[in-house]
Amino acid sequence: MIDKLTIIDGNSALIEIQKLLPLRLISLECKHIAYIDDKTSKLHENALEIGYKNDILGSHRAYTNIFDELSRIHNMAQSSCLRAVRIVITRDGRY
Repeated sequence: MIDKLTIIDGNSALIEIQKLLPLRLISLECKHIAYIDDKTSKLHENALEIGYKNDILGSHRAYTNIFDELSRIHNMAQSSCLRAVRIVITRDGRY
């Protein structure tokens, strides 16, 4: 259930938006893993326990592998199209 969905423009004067703009992507948390191994198996189990079945990159596609997903990400990065981004702020202030 979505409590609040806001579509914004980078020129917004809203204080919430101004706080988000300087964030670096590397400082954001993510809900996806590339594949299951010894380091990620617990994350995958936790995702399944809460009902999130698409925690592996590309898992919503009929066939994919990590190289396909990396290629998609690279293509998006090189594209001139504007891409949507979803940033979730948790109740404890994590992004």
